[in-house]
Amino acid sequence: MYTQTLYELSQEAERLLQLSRQQLQLLEKNASLCTRRRCATTGFTLESA
Repeated sequence: MYTQTLYELSQEAERLLQLSRQQLQLLEKNASLCTRRRCATTGFTLESA
């Protein structure tokens, strides 16, 4: 009984970890797009900094 419960908890933890990683990747992608859009609007580039 305990072994099954531990296994189920570890599976759920792995699932939540994967979801968190996916959300982080989406946030990083959105932040990157925002930065590029802002740079295009202002003419500012990272190279000119």
